[in-house]
Amino acid sequence: MEESESDEILMQHQNREELQYASNLDAHPSNKSGKLTRLLPGFAVFLLALVYFLPKITVGLESLYDEGIHVYGAERVLVGDRPYHDFYCIYGPGAFYWLAALFKVFGVQLIVSRLNDAVICALTGSLIFIICRKLGLAKPWSLISTLVYLAALEGSHLKMVSPALMLILAAGLRLTEDLSRNRRPWLTGMLLGLAAVFRHDFGVFGFVASLAVILCPRENSQGKQEKFRSSVSLLTGFVLIAGAVYGALLSAGFYAVFENLVIFPSKSLPYRVLPYPIDLVNTQIQALASLLIGKNVLMNYGIALFMISQLLVFIGPILIVFLLMPLVKRNLRRELFQYSERQTLFLFLLSLAVFFLPYSFGRCDFLHMFPFFVISLPISLMLIHFYLSRFKKVCSILRPITLLFLSFFILDLAGVFFINVMNFQKGVPINLNRTQGIISIKGKESEGLVELIHELETDKRPSPIFVGSPQHDKVFINAVMVYFLSGRRSGTLYHHFDPGVTNTRIIQQNIINDLETNQVDTVVLWDQEFINEPNQSRESSDVTLLDEYIDQNFIHTKKIGEFTLKRR
Repeated sequence: MEESESDEILMQHQNREELQYASNLDAHPSNKSGKLTRLLPGFAVFLLALVYFLPKITVGLESLYDEGIHVYGAERVLVGDRPYHDFYCIYGPGAFYWLAALFKVFGVQLIVSRLNDAVICALTGSLIFIICRKLGLAKPWSLISTLVYLAALEGSHLKMVSPALMLILAAGLRLTEDLSRNRRPWLTGMLLGLAAVFRHDFGVFGFVASLAVILCPRENSQGKQEKFRSSVSLLTGFVLIAGAVYGALLSAGFYAVFENLVIFPSKSLPYRVLPYPIDLVNTQIQALASLLIGKNVLMNYGIALFMISQLLVFIGPILIVFLLMPLVKRNLRRELFQYSERQTLFLFLLSLAVFFLPYSFGRCDFLHMFPFFVISLPISLMLIHFYLSRFKKVCSILRPITLLFLSFFILDLAGVFFINVMNFQKGVPINLNRTQGIISIKGKESEGLVELIHELETDKRPSPIFVGSPQHDKVFINAVMVYFLSGRRSGTLYHHFDPGVTNTRIIQQNIINDLETNQVDTVVLWDQEFINEPNQSRESSDVTLLDEYIDQNFIHTKKIGEFTLKRR
């Protein structure tokens, strides 16, 4: 009897190894036709996502701050300025240099930046699909993951999806393949190094998560010596890219880089921190419940699917904790991780989620919780499918339910796409030098923005300008996009505002010195209603140096919508 059980266990182990070998053989690069066949669905998902985003990127000038920081930073790089040394910047240099290169090739136009955003977002959606397939999910479930991602993005600008996040996901796939074939993960390290060039914090998260996977004991894991060599290879690739870029910037002066990437973010954090939006989540759940029991079923369910996607961004951390709890049982873990590639990729995503969790809860808004949502989405769907497939009664109806959800998501997103297309047809082109291909829909722009840009474009005085706020002792954001759209150079190193930085005495004095040195004779003040967040940003620093300097040296010239123009 014991021999019979032993033989059965051995046979199961051999079958598992044969299946794993067959899977690896099928994925081997030498099998070009098989590899191409597997890549085609991911490429199709990328194209569909890109087409879906195209009408969205042509509408309006809504993000005067976040989008403005990137496009104007790229313009400064294009004219020879260096991040940290020649302009204030708390982001990685990659976004500015990459966008500057695109401007160099295709022209300094806002649509160039937005097309780049659309490609990045579409590639990220495609990688989510490929990761789900690698985790063992069927194509319909993998497609649902991408559709949920697209629906969640609908209400936000595409700049929120960082190229660093896309590169980290690609690195996870590469690491999984490297470890399954006992290859040195130097290319994974290079992808993570490139991610760090775009976002230094994201790149470090990805590197530490990859290192954790290499060193973590798991089925078919490498020996100690091989783990050491793989770790060194990963580090070599990372340093080769990130070290070269940051090394070049550090060589021009260590303190400027350290101040911008470490000191300033730490000072600004208390002014940006937000608690978990429990009231917002409760409101969304109640609204969702009322929709689902409404009369207009088809319309309501389409809106509900969009709301579910948005809601998942906020409840994602809670959901994934509940989904992981059953895995404390060893038999479930053994059943889930029958293949080493699935285990490796799962561990990478889970480690990444752990590192992104503090980032998400540092400022619990949609923008900062979205990266965690992207990372946890494949894990969540894999676990949901795994648990449901264990129940025979559920298995019989799982396929039609999947197709039903898939149909609703496709119809919902198709409806959003056609609405965006109709809006584009109804829209009026924004008649500015740098907004070719961008249209205006009523209510989509800050009041008076276009008129202000025309005023600055036709100004015969070519000197730099300063774009500020009505008061600088309480700072939230400023209209950085005005610099880019007008083609006028900033008269200060600190062209974008951050609370905890711009509202301090030393920085305001530095701005005043810059304005004097650069002979700035035009000041634009954005009279935006101050957002009263529950953090230190709503408190005055009692530093009014900059306000007093502007009042004493500039005269009110014109009020243009939300903007006030002052000149010497």
